[in-house]
Amino acid sequence: MKLKGSLTTRALLAIMIIFFPILMAFFVNYHKNKVSVVNRTLDNLSVIADTYEGLVYLFLEKLQRRAEDFASDGFIRNQLQEVTHGNKHAINALNEHLAKNKRSLDKTINAIHILSLDGRVVASTNSSEIDKDLSGDPLFTNGEKAVTIAEKCFGHGKLTEIAVSAPIRSRTGGELIGVIVNFVTISELNKILTDEFVTERSAIRQPNKRRWKTMEVYLVNRDKLMITESLSVKDAVLKQEVDTLPVEAGFTSQKEISGFYKNYRGVEVLGASMYIPSLKWVLLAEIEKDEVFAPVVDLLKNALITGAVVVTMLISLLIAFLKKLAHPLRIISKAAQDVARGNFNVVIPVKSHDEIGALCKSFNNMAYNLKIKATTHSRLTAILSATPDFVGIADMDGKIQYLNPAARRMLGVRADEDISDYRIFDAHPEWARTVIREQGIPAAICDGIWSGETALLACDGRDIPVSQVIIAHKDSDGSIKCLSTIMRDITNYKLAEDALRRSESNYRTLLDNLQQKIFYKDRNLLYVSCNKSYASDLKIKPNEIGGKTDYDFYPSELADKYGVDDKRIMEKGRAEDIEEKYVIAGREMTVHTVKTPLRDERGNICGILGIFWDITRFQKAEEEQQRLRGQLYHMQRLESIGTLAGGVAHDFNNLLALIIGYGSLLKKKMGKDDPLKVYVNKILDSSEKAANLTKDSLNSAEKK
Repeated sequence: MKLKGSLTTRALLAIMIIFFPILMAFFVNYHKNKVSVVNRTLDNLSVIADTYEGLVYLFLEKLQRRAEDFASDGFIRNQLQEVTHGNKHAINALNEHLAKNKRSLDKTINAIHILSLDGRVVASTNSSEIDKDLSGDPLFTNGEKAVTIAEKCFGHGKLTEIAVSAPIRSRTGGELIGVIVNFVTISELNKILTDEFVTERSAIRQPNKRRWKTMEVYLVNRDKLMITESLSVKDAVLKQEVDTLPVEAGFTSQKEISGFYKNYRGVEVLGASMYIPSLKWVLLAEIEKDEVFAPVVDLLKNALITGAVVVTMLISLLIAFLKKLAHPLRIISKAAQDVARGNFNVVIPVKSHDEIGALCKSFNNMAYNLKIKATTHSRLTAILSATPDFVGIADMDGKIQYLNPAARRMLGVRADEDISDYRIFDAHPEWARTVIREQGIPAAICDGIWSGETALLACDGRDIPVSQVIIAHKDSDGSIKCLSTIMRDITNYKLAEDALRRSESNYRTLLDNLQQKIFYKDRNLLYVSCNKSYASDLKIKPNEIGGKTDYDFYPSELADKYGVDDKRIMEKGRAEDIEEKYVIAGREMTVHTVKTPLRDERGNICGILGIFWDITRFQKAEEEQQRLRGQLYHMQRLESIGTLAGGVAHDFNNLLALIIGYGSLLKKKMGKDDPLKVYVNKILDSSEKAANLTKDSLNSAEKK
């Protein structure tokens, strides 16, 4: 294989080829040792955890057997039956028997209760708890059926205990006559994790955990509290919370975990867990990660020292090589790279009169000549590269000779893509080509320059409006050799003009054509804004209404009613249609109001929007029709304004339909001789005229 690159690179590559197999062998061996150590330690931890789990079950079995043994005591049976038959003297005998003959047999027992069939404590080694009612305690309800083990918090002496209950049955018929409960301090579990419990049973093989300094075996109860002593935390029993991965897995899915995780101190450990379902405990055996990998780390240190020695020797050889030959060539190579990057100020010192010295002189002359030629070109290139405008050069046949970066981005041409087959007209839509061909190029040839507005065909197919300049470049003999063009994207200007035009149109439409009264109040019923029509009724300007209330414009009784309606709508969060009284210039009229609660970006109600129409003026239909004709003529000139007015007319027609409908229902409810019927007929006639008037207006608008 033929190596490429500088002499220095080749030398380094040779060193890497020598060193790489050594490095790979080291890492493979290191990884194997690391995996082996982890697997071996994990196997040991699993064995240790399994052994201690067996010891816990053995301890619990011992407690069960002790409770069963006490429950089968003949004296306890006889005295309990005597107590049941009302012999109070039997209670003292039973208490004395429990204290002297039972509790003394097992020093781990903290207290003993005898419960009657009604769940009452009839005898106990703790006299203060006699007559205590435990009928609802699972110790009694479950203990009536079979031997039961439970964890009891804050028991005798304010200690957490393991309570073991067993049924007491009569000798003759085997009938249930009571329940016995033994209480053992939970701290007795610490003996399981020491040599004391194992020593008591010499047949049990003691687990080997002394080889690790940081190894810790402990139990966690269902409340995620440590119930055995901690190696690192003082007074951790029932105080230290253990919310780790194996504890969570044990309580949620009864899974047993083995591997790396963080322990209750946040330290990375290698551990194995065992789940004890009868009491919902988790047993954990853990070793800190640093101690597990200590042998592997020692191996790594020794290997690194060896590797450092080898690397030092190889580097020494490389330095000697570079000084003799590679260093001068590297200087020349670096200088050539600097020139290629545009640095023409490079000067190589000539230190010898051999071939390398001659090469250095020739290189210095070449760099000086290139510097002179590149100065002008670099300035022009910097300007063209920095401008965001489209700059291109084409010959007289339309073939593109140059595109600046901005032009390439607009056309979707990559920086390294060949543009020799591109034509300048391909960058424009058809209509812009016509303008350039018939106006732009002839004017540029004649006058030297032309400017105007055309469009650029973007890479995504859309037209980009541009302001374009075409310049004709001539030779010394006056013949035109090429054309250049500069185009600036004016999309934002066009969009701004359109947006401003639409905004002004909408603004004028709202101010000049909306006859509805519109207002906006905040949650405290203070006015925020209103439209011109509403402000005109109040004899104020729209910007003068902010901060005022209904009491500033209306009689108190009307202001009170408006306030009640507004609060009700905001509390319900739903819009309502309301017919209410409205006073303008001292004249009272009836209006139809639609009030809508307004919500902020979080969905909370922040105010109320109201819009209302005067429904007492339909008798002036002829004047309204004449006004609408004038508006229609105005809408024919402004299409967008006409569209909005048509929408308002539709809404107004819908309101008239409601008025006619309600008026017809009212007329049906009235008697033939009702004196108010004539007014209803007038309302219906006026509404029909108004509806016809609106219909004629809409038909006229649609035709035009």
